[in-house]
Amino acid sequence: MTLPRFFICDQSVEAGRECFLSSSDSHHAGSVLRLKKGDEIEIADGRGSAYRAKIVELDPSATRVYLEEPINEEREPCLNITLVQGLLKGDSMDLVIRQSVELGVNRVIPLVTARSVPRFSDKRAFKKQQRWEKIARSAASQSGRTVLPEVDPLCGWEELNKLAQEIPEMEEAVKLFFWEGAKNREIPRPPRKAKRVLVLVGPEGGFNQAEARELESMGFQASGMGPRILRAETAAVAALTAVQLMLGDLGGFSVWKQ
Repeated sequence: MTLPRFFICDQSVEAGRECFLSSSDSHHAGSVLRLKKGDEIEIADGRGSAYRAKIVELDPSATRVYLEEPINEEREPCLNITLVQGLLKGDSMDLVIRQSVELGVNRVIPLVTARSVPRFSDKRAFKKQQRWEKIARSAASQSGRTVLPEVDPLCGWEELNKLAQEIPEMEEAVKLFFWEGAKNREIPRPPRKAKRVLVLVGPEGGFNQAEARELESMGFQASGMGPRILRAETAAVAALTAVQLMLGDLGGFSVWKQ
């Protein structure tokens, strides 16, 4: 049976200790999941460790749990993936963040592009980031992850260029951007030794020609995804799935290992 998983990132987490769930997690445990005193759950520290735990006291504001033995099952991806997602309108951004975390993304960077419809004030952008962090946390719990993925503040082209230039200095990396104007409709075959991938997907309407040229100057490879035009939120999920199949752990194999 799969046990509910909660993150505790602001307390010392180790076997034999007691910790407290946050007020929102306590509410979810008692009111939504209907958990009771003595029920077993899982606790992750957001940095790679997880433990079996037992509810000692169920409280709506701070549920107390006792941490038992560590969980040694490896659920984090072997591939470090950053998704740079062109800012989407409505609930589409929420959906992309949730599904990308389930697929093993380590970091999500919302990018403001020429065709991004939403335009946020600093205050609204901060609230959006808080909402997206909460969605990422929920998706990480649901999918049994031990590391809590990052969700960055809204990013512009200057910040993206800086990120793109830093990554090759750290390790062998693959940088892809998915664009309906790409000449190559197939994803380029990445080097097998690559352990880090940047996946960049545009907003509704995609990237314009000037943005595509700028991305290529940053070292990103243009790639298509077959003959059909995909919705932006579909494109992100399809791109991440393909990358995980080629280099990651999706399905327990890589098509390039065959």
